[in-house]
Amino acid sequence: MRFTVHAHRIELTDELYRLIDNRLHFALSRLEPHIGHVHVYLRDEDGPRGGIAERCRLRTHLADKELIVERTHSDIRSAISAASDRLGDAARRTLARQLERR
Repeated sequence: MRFTVHAHRIELTDELYRLIDNRLHFALSRLEPHIGHVHVYLRDEDGPRGGIAERCRLRTHLADKELIVERTHSDIRSAISAASDRLGDAARRTLARQLERR
């Protein structure tokens, strides 16, 4: 599975990139044949003010539907984990609905 990371006011370190890779593969491993590309958007909402809002938005296409999941936490790693889990759940439900219609 391919993914692209867009970071705004968050430093994209090798460790963070590996975390994204691991979390996406864990959450979507069984659905990889149906998902081609995931766009990952990371953003520090409070910027230089040093607040606690760091957001992860994941966007992909599955079964001719666009899936967008967004989670905000005080730590970007927690936001990535929560968003990845939620995307996996949404993708499984979407695929199950598509298979029921056949």
